[in-house]
Amino acid sequence: MLRKTAFPTRNAGGIILALMLSHSLSASQETATWTGHGMPVLCVACSPDGGRVVSGDAGGEMRLWEAATGRQIGSWRAHDGPVTAAVFAPDGKRIYSGGDDGTIIVWGAEGKHIQDWSAHSAAVVALAFSADGRLLASGGRDAQRKIWNVAQGGLAAQWKKREEASVLTAAFSADGKSVLFGSDDGTLRVCGLSKKETESAPPCDVLKFEGCGRTLPFPDGGRVVSACANGDIVRWDLGTGKDRVTAKGGGARVNSIALSPDGRLLVSGGEDEIVRLWDAGAMKPVANWRGHRGPVTAVAFSPDGRTTFSAGEDRVVKSWDVAGELACAEKFAAGRSLLEAGSQALARRSFEEAVACRPANIDYQNWLGSACHDLGEHAKAVETLKKAELQSRRDVWNYYLARSYMALGRFQEAKAALSEGLNESPLNNRGIDRRGEIRGLMDKVEAYQTHLGAANAGMTEGRFADARAAAESALAQVETEQAKTLRDDAIRKLAAEARGLRNRWLVILVVLVAAAGGGWAWETRRRRAAKALADELERSSAPPQAAPPQAATPPPPK
Repeated sequence: MLRKTAFPTRNAGGIILALMLSHSLSASQETATWTGHGMPVLCVACSPDGGRVVSGDAGGEMRLWEAATGRQIGSWRAHDGPVTAAVFAPDGKRIYSGGDDGTIIVWGAEGKHIQDWSAHSAAVVALAFSADGRLLASGGRDAQRKIWNVAQGGLAAQWKKREEASVLTAAFSADGKSVLFGSDDGTLRVCGLSKKETESAPPCDVLKFEGCGRTLPFPDGGRVVSACANGDIVRWDLGTGKDRVTAKGGGARVNSIALSPDGRLLVSGGEDEIVRLWDAGAMKPVANWRGHRGPVTAVAFSPDGRTTFSAGEDRVVKSWDVAGELACAEKFAAGRSLLEAGSQALARRSFEEAVACRPANIDYQNWLGSACHDLGEHAKAVETLKKAELQSRRDVWNYYLARSYMALGRFQEAKAALSEGLNESPLNNRGIDRRGEIRGLMDKVEAYQTHLGAANAGMTEGRFADARAAAESALAQVETEQAKTLRDDAIRKLAAEARGLRNRWLVILVVLVAAAGGGWAWETRRRRAAKALADELERSSAPPQAAPPQAATPPPPK
């Protein structure tokens, strides 16, 4: 077995790495991305003092990093096959690795080979130390569960294999009196430790939780958390196996989970390439970190809980700022509370603060975009949601994007968004499955465009009543300024037609009245002239008349 330790120095490659880091910071929320592995990274662990991180890959190589800077401290060939597990001793002086070859190898703090243990007949998947560092628990794909005496380097206890299920996780209980082994058949075995170290250990208590094999205990000792193949995270009571609280994941298998030292936070990584941070008390999501270009294989917390580390099939290790994320998450949580209370404008302001805090957080962008949509700020909604789409086309909330496109009259883009929406996760769009509504919106868009086309044709051909009816039918499907303008134009055209018709009738009436009035005046003049003529003729044809006799004038008085 070849084991060669190398301690690299800075060179020109560091300039390229710095450029890569600056790009990744603008694209996601990781503190840093550490490159160097040539194969998928399968395990990651942080030292007890938080100063170093160790990782192992599918090519059998291990690398040691400075946690604060991401500077590579060392690298060495550890196993002939994949390195499947790694852990620091509680004093930080040694590193223990498990391999696909079934061996556990002990290394010095800087990668110096110390000892090999032939531990399992298949890959060693789980390694965990007791709090005092005296015992090491191991679990493998051979379904074996074992305890090792670290000081003596020998087997302290093992349990008979009663099934063929691979052991996925191992952890000591808070009181150190038992070990919890989670297996991929959904069972949790709580195995008590005998006071005397022998190869025959007491029987284990078996709790079965179908589909949820990766299990870790909380620091309080009374509860455990399990990761499930369907992406869910479940917290439950260790004593009864009940009181289960489920946090819905993204539907993809979870490959790794880790609890913060105080038990308040949980981090998970899985097949959907997302590192998820959870509030372990409320079992609610705090953040979804996107940055890996392949499944996330391993996650770990720093001892102070302020940083998490993740490893992936994309051959990189990433560190994530938990403390900064929590500050941003407070703004985001305030926005959601305000939205639920109906204070949409205040909610939008909180979401804007969250986006300003984490500009590349798709969840923050989606919630801000949906809040803008609710307020009728459709241009802002489209701008925000398009930024989310640039981050991940799969995760943008297409329902709200399409509705805002529709309100702006951009129907070709709306149809594209609706088509994408049919394929997106039902957990998108505020956690509501909108696919039925999306189908209804697609029908509305088709009907709207048909009616709008008829309205335009009616206006062009001068059929303004038909245009008005078609525009109103379009508005019944989707209210847009374009349809309103067409309707109003048709109404104005109909009003103009009505005024023109009224004016034409008025002219006709005036003409008729004028014509009627002129005939009556002519007839009156004719009759008057005829009467005058008749009177004149009558006077000229009559015989002369004698003058009437005059009366005698009486004589004047004397």
